[in-house]
Amino acid sequence: MVANDAGDYKTVASTIDFGGLDDNLFPSTKKVLLARILDFFGLLLDDNVSSIEVNNGFYCRPNPASGKATFVFNNQKGDEVSIDIFDLNGNVVKTIFEGKKVYSGKNSITIDLTDTNGKPFSNGIYLCRLKTGQSTNILKLVVVEY
Repeated sequence: MVANDAGDYKTVASTIDFGGLDDNLFPSTKKVLLARILDFFGLLLDDNVSSIEVNNGFYCRPNPASGKATFVFNNQKGDEVSIDIFDLNGNVVKTIFEGKKVYSGKNSITIDLTDTNGKPFSNGIYLCRLKTGQSTNILKLVVVEY
């Protein structure tokens, strides 16, 4: 891992595969490492490492993203799914799915990071909401256009 903290900006590069970092101990090695990375970027909302979990398998890669992003989620019962992206003012900037029936199990979709008018997302933090028949999950998406 290469990291730079210049005060007014931070950069990091990593080739870590988080999938193999599960030692079945509490707290999980994966959660601790992810918490440290999020904390480095000032994105950790809670000091309690045990609260950091992938919501229903809902995550986005890459994150931070530029241009395109892939959303991955589990739909255990094959429910209808809605995915919306909000700016920090609570405005919907993009609807990916709205009540769409998708396969049960793991699903993914890659999207362009453009709003409903085709305009690229501005740099910043966005909230992504996944709604299924069973639950609602939120994740943070960081957009960095170069």
